[in-house]
Parts: sequence; C-alpha cells; structure tokens
Amino acid sequence: MYLPNQTQTYYLMQILSLIFTGNFSYRLNLSTDDPIFNTVIRNINHMSELMEQKLTGREGDILADTPGDTLAFTLDHAFRIQKFNRFAELCLGTSPGTLTGTDFSSLLSEGNLDNWEYAVLQLTTRTRHFFTNLIYKTHHGEYPTFSFLFRAPDDGTLYLTSQRHSFTEQELDQKLSRAMKDIEHHMPSSPGTPQPQNSEEELIHNIAAYIREHIQEPWLTVKGLATKFGINEKKLKSGFHTYYETSVYHYYTNIRMEQALHLLKTTDQSIVQIADSTGYKVLSSFYRSFKQYFGCSPGSIRKNR
Repeated sequence: MYLPNQTQTYYLMQILSLIFTGNFSYRLNLSTDDPIFNTVIRNINHMSELMEQKLTGREGDILADTPGDTLAFTLDHAFRIQKFNRFAELCLGTSPGTLTGTDFSSLLSEGNLDNWEYAVLQLTTRTRHFFTNLIYKTHHGEYPTFSFLFRAPDDGTLYLTSQRHSFTEQELDQKLSRAMKDIEHHMPSSPGTPQPQNSEEELIHNIAAYIREHIQEPWLTVKGLATKFGINEKKLKSGFHTYYETSVYHYYTNIRMEQALHLLKTTDQSIVQIADSTGYKVLSSFYRSFKQYFGCSPGSIRKNR
C-alpha cells in the first residue's frame, strides 16, 4: 500500500489547503525517488499555474503547457471543452480547434466512462475538486492518466489536468486513491465536530452512529476517529470488540456493504450512484470490495433481484 511519507503529506496538505482557499502562488518540488508522488504533484502544480494565470488575467485562448507532459482542459457546466493546451491537442492527435465545444467524455476510452460518470456525479453534487483515473483515446492507443479536477471559485469553470502514468489501474486504485484519502484526512475538520461524551460506552455507540451516518465520506482511519472524538485508540478498538464484536474497520466495511446490497435490491439507483453513496471514489474499488465481501458482482445482484 502506498502512502506519502510524513514530509510529503505535510506539504501536500499545505498546498491543497491554499488552493481550496484561493491561493495559487505556491508550487511543490518533485521527489527524487517517488514517481507516484510526482504524478500527483505535477497535476497540482499545473493546476495552480492555470488558476494563477486565470485570476491574474494572463490566461489566453490556449492554456499553458508545463514540464511533465500534462494535458490541460477547461470545461463548461455541461462538461464541454472550452480551452485546452497544446500538449493535449498533440497527444490526442486532433486538428487545430476541433476540440472546442466537444463533449469531454468523447475523448475517453469506452471502458473508462464509468469513472468519468462517477467524477461528474461528485463534481455536480458533492465537491469542488476531485482526483480520478482517466484513460484517453489516441491514434496510438490508450493513454492512461491520473487527473485532477478543480472548479474555479469565481465563475465555476471546471479545470482538468491529466498526468500520464505507467502504473496499472489496480495499482493506482490502491496507491493514489489511498494517498489522496490520507491527505484529505489531514485537512481541517468541518464545523460541528462531535464532542467527547462522559460515558465510554456512550462514546463508542456515538462513534458507531457517526460511521453509519458518514459512509459516503472517505474513511477517517481509527486514528482519525480517535482524534475526532477525543478517545484513546486502544480504548476505541477494545470498545468496538466489546460492544460490536468486531474491529472498527470491519464494522465500517460491513455497514458499507450491507447498505450497497440494500440499495441494489430495493432502488433503481445506478451502480455508480450506489458506489458514491457508500463512499467509494474509485468505481473499480467498489466492484472489488463488493465481490470480495459477497462473492458476486453488484451487477449480478441487480440482474437477479
């Protein structure tokens, strides 16, 4: 499992905090020995460059290129391409100007459309920023990327940067998505963080209720939950074994899977929507977790209900 080291996590946390509050002047240095970290950083640095140019009035009709062969686009509210950089045009092998007005999804491989649909759902209902794996169609075959999407704070324009990677989709699911979740867990908590309770038993039940009510959100980790609720990690773990006869993470997994099964059997929500509602940012991870838990795919449950 890949996780950025403590120093990397700290600096990623800092620059993401700045970006999300509208400060785009900072850049991060690349690592000398961590290509996965560099994939994330090239996306973030390019996004910062694009947003800084936009907000200072230096953005032209063609978006800026940066070192590292990163594709860049701006999309309107219907996810149609407004602008792009020269490298995107070169990489995709399109004629000059033909990308403008194109539905962005038409650039992606057919097998990657679920990932894009999931990203669109996130960006239209939940968040202003999103990380995902996008695979482009080119004349030379598929072009796999790790991509960063960010909605501009002033006019809602969607900016998208894509950095090519040489990892398998499963490696990215396991490494990059876990890395970004780890970073998100270091971001400032939202208002209304639950306060510690006097009774340890009551506190354990409150934490369980919190898990049930927040399965749509990224997993906080045992350490994150302990910090959030002001309880010792060992007491948290032993409390769940005492009152629920399972570990904290297994409790979380059980809740997610049972909720997913319930929605598949009783609603007409798409599998993409169900994955979203149970906290999966990467659709293929949802499929793997579901099959590992139930021994069959989500599609087979839906088909045979």
